[in-house]
Amino acid sequence: MERYYLVYDDQCDICVTGVDKIRSLDRYGLIEFVPLSHPKLPARITLPPAQQMHDEIHLFDPSGHAYKGADAVMMLAGLLPSTRPMSRFLSWPVVRNIAKPLYRLVARNRTRIGGKRQISQQ
Repeated sequence: MERYYLVYDDQCDICVTGVDKIRSLDRYGLIEFVPLSHPKLPARITLPPAQQMHDEIHLFDPSGHAYKGADAVMMLAGLLPSTRPMSRFLSWPVVRNIAKPLYRLVARNRTRIGGKRQISQQ
């Protein structure tokens, strides 16, 4: 089975909490969770610049195509059976137009809102 790769900020409490929830919903093991501090990905996936990776969550599909920010969240919602109804709602143009700036606002302030965690350097 080909997998999706979700690269997330493992120093961000909101991000880690969200990843833990997504992991619990991923019954079929479709997603490989990749912490930004140790981004190990298949060679076919080219990472964007470090700052862009830090600014928003990235989801890479099996072909290596990247979805970022709100688009990554919308794609994730469509992958998981229990969140597909939310995916349909998020695909409405008016909702997408609100979701993207809202995602950017939360992402910019994520450590102020949810805190920051220390990670071990392995």
